[in-house]
Amino acid sequence: MASTNECWYGALFASLIVGHHSKLLTIGDCTKDKIREYYNDRLLHDVPEPLRKGLNFDQIHNYFGGKLAHWSDYLTEYANMEGKLTRISLFPLFQTIFDTSVVPQSTGFHQAYTSLRIHLSHALFPRYSPVPSHSSPSPSDATADETPNFSRPQLTALMRKLTNPPYSAEYFTLCGELGSDAVDALVKSRFVELRWTGAVSDDGYSLIEGKGEVRFEWPRIVAMTPVLKKAMEVVLKEDGMLDEEEEKEKENS
Repeated sequence: MASTNECWYGALFASLIVGHHSKLLTIGDCTKDKIREYYNDRLLHDVPEPLRKGLNFDQIHNYFGGKLAHWSDYLTEYANMEGKLTRISLFPLFQTIFDTSVVPQSTGFHQAYTSLRIHLSHALFPRYSPVPSHSSPSPSDATADETPNFSRPQLTALMRKLTNPPYSAEYFTLCGELGSDAVDALVKSRFVELRWTGAVSDDGYSLIEGKGEVRFEWPRIVAMTPVLKKAMEVVLKEDGMLDEEEEKEKENS
């Protein structure tokens, strides 16, 4: 038995020709019910009583999903700043039209947003963690100074897929559309995660709200974190890359 947070682990098994007698399990984020329980029983106690009235569970969950670390960081920052998470907004259009809560002013969301903007502004950007491509002859062939080879249109095309139901894209189909090198580079850039199997519990990528359970082909690409998915949505809205039907669907969700 082995565990890892590296999504290319499955590719390594495949390259060693042991995948057919290995069982991969994906442990996703906490479900909404679980994070609500933890929020009420533990996290909320670290926020002074007078500040709790400014917190809205559903608003926070909309940004951070079931990532416990992101919830903890946000509530710590919220308490330390006495609920006043105000700064010069990087996205005034979104703040004035789509969301007037303080959650988008958090450090966690700003980091996700600015990282996306930087990558969209540069054709190539150095990656921080050298991860060998599954197409490389061996892991030793990968070098730390490689740069992801994907374009702005390729990234925005994937962003549109990941911000609409079912909030994921089938890996091999995506490789056919964008090219395997571009898809692998996007994974290496840590904007998206390659999931080889469905998560053992629903963390938002295995169900479509109101339509019931959906049978998926695996492996699939999903946003690396819920806050990155939210940042993708904000960027697409700001850049006018969501059509009217998509806007209505999101407003009703």
